[in-house]
Amino acid sequence: MEKTEPLKNIWWLPFFRGIASVVLGALLVFSPQITTIVLIQFLGIYWLVLGVVSIIEIFVGDTGIAKGWLLIRGILEIIAGLVILYQPLSSAVAIVVALVTFFGIWALVLGVVNIAQTFIGGGPASFLLGILDIIIGLAIFYSLTGAVIALPIVIGILAIVSGLSLIFYSFNLRSRLQ
Repeated sequence: MEKTEPLKNIWWLPFFRGIASVVLGALLVFSPQITTIVLIQFLGIYWLVLGVVSIIEIFVGDTGIAKGWLLIRGILEIIAGLVILYQPLSSAVAIVVALVTFFGIWALVLGVVNIAQTFIGGGPASFLLGILDIIIGLAIFYSLTGAVIALPIVIGILAIVSGLSLIFYSFNLRSRLQ
């Protein structure tokens, strides 16, 4: 049997992942506010379920995690889930602002690291990339509101590109295996 034989039956998995990614991306691009709120609500449900499961783990058996920590984790997950479910708009804004702030800090740090790499063999491309990273980081902080508004759309575009890549990959995989 060929090494590729097992792949014959799963070419459709990346295809459907690609379709899901394109659909999610399109929703984020064409309806970013509503889609973001819905995704945040799913996050709230997820955390709520995780919290309940963490508390159940206390009584079910030894998971290797101290029961006190499981209780604290479970309570925090339940609280986070409930806050998100009862305040979806505020939660969506807070989470997106936190992500954008993280990306801004990340870009600034990455810029400094890339510039530092210039002096240890990174060359001029590393320096230019570092400057670009710093410009992006500063732009994020200069217009935090704009970055917050743009984030779901940028993620949507990336999801569409990723989804299309997965779809093309699945067709390529299928044709190679026939």
